[in-house]
Amino acid sequence: TGLREGEVNLLIALELEKLLLENGAEVFLTRQDEKHIILSERVELANSRKPDFFISIGQNTFQNETASGTEIYHYREDKEGKKLSNMIMEEVSKELESNRRGVREVEFYLLREVRCSAILIELLYMTNPKDEKKLADPSMHKKAAESIYRAIKRYYE
Repeated sequence: TGLREGEVNLLIALELEKLLLENGAEVFLTRQDEKHIILSERVELANSRKPDFFISIGQNTFQNETASGTEIYHYREDKEGKKLSNMIMEEVSKELESNRRGVREVEFYLLREVRCSAILIELLYMTNPKDEKKLADPSMHKKAAESIYRAIKRYYE
């Protein structure tokens, strides 16, 4: 349909940034426009800022278009990343009415190299027609950001 993952991710991240800033958080985005930032540069940016959390927002793809739902990844043995991931999963899957595909420990480069708790949120599947339709809806971007924000707020309470 021409829907671009990077654009959707950025719109959701900007909504989340707005909510966090309005509520007193300090926020740093690795990108604020369509410019692509390679993983090693994202790691360098995060490590130079030393945040409490590094949160990456993405969308999944799979060869079989029936794959659908939300997955969240954290680095192994990152207890705080796991805790926040579970809270985000609860909020996001409820708000977006998505299948809970799991919170998973992984060895992804980005999560391993960032020197703080780090998570990767894969909200929906770009290759699933129903998920893609949700991702094309601007109101969903706001809902996704709000659900992630609620989980972050709960984590810090």
